This record gives sequence, structure tokens and C-alpha cells, in this order.
Amino acid sequence: DERGIIAQEGSIEKAEANGEISEQARVLLEKQLIFKKNLLAYAEDSGITPEKINLPMVRDDIFEALWQKISDLGRVKVTSSRENTIEINKLSATKGKALEFLADYLNVRDHEVMAVGDNGNDVEMLKYAGISVAMENASEEAAAAAKYRTGHCDDNGFAQAVNRFLPK
Repeated sequence: DERGIIAQEGSIEKAEANGEISEQARVLLEKQLIFKKNLLAYAEDSGITPEKINLPMVRDDIFEALWQKISDLGRVKVTSSRENTIEINKLSATKGKALEFLADYLNVRDHEVMAVGDNGNDVEMLKYAGISVAMENASEEAAAAAKYRTGHCDDNGFAQAVNRFLPK
């Protein structure tokens, strides 16, 4: 039973050729990923059900239509954490569900939870948290889901949020 992050053979080389990842990131990913020649055939043969599928580097001219078609399926949650990337998640595989599970496990009520985010894949988490903070550089979607704002990620925005909201 293989568990982990399964990727299409050649995907790292393609990302590297497009300037998407550094040499250091490539080395790290090669150690963490399990590569398959044909992801669809592998999923069918193994009977696995993916929790998440990433579609990086989607062309601008098809991005919105593809996003809409996948969203219209209704059986998945579609998000994004970076430009031209579509993330397809099981409905139960969101940062919000994970944060809710962790809070419940730790016996912490939602109004005692703080979340900081900057992109579409953070929206569910920001909606769940009693103290939700969007980075200055957040996407419109993430900013709309948050109750508060903090500095840019490059200007220690996360630390600013922690200092502002967590007791000393």
C-alpha cells in the first residue's frame, strides 16, 4: 500500500524548465514524491481515491472554464494557492476541516482559534477560525473571508498577527 504524494513522471523537470522551482526544491521533492508513468492508470489499478489533485501551470485561456467545469461537479472543493494552479480536493480535505478536527481534538472552541492565510486554499480555514487574519498580500477571496488584516508576508506579517492577537 503506497501512501504519500504521487506525481506524474517528468513533472519536476517540466516545472524546473519553466522556472517554477529551484534546484534545492527539486532535490527535496525528488525525495518526497512517488513518481508514476500514468497517474490515471495507477489510480484505477490501485483503487486509490486521491484526497487532492494539483493542476499546476494551467494556461490562462482555459483556466476559468476548467475551474468552472470542475466546480460544477459538486463532489469536490476547488481552490488555489498560487497563480495558474487549480487544486482539486475531496470535500473533507480542506484546511478548514483540518483546523476544526485539530481544535476538537485539543478541546479548543472555534472562537479561541486563530488562522492566518493569504490565498484561496485558506478560505475555509479563515471562515472557521474565531480570529481570522489575512496577509496584506492576500487574494481577494482570502481577504474577504478574514475578519482582520496584517502586514505583507515579506514584512513579517505573520509575526505581526501573532503579536497582535495572542496573549503575552
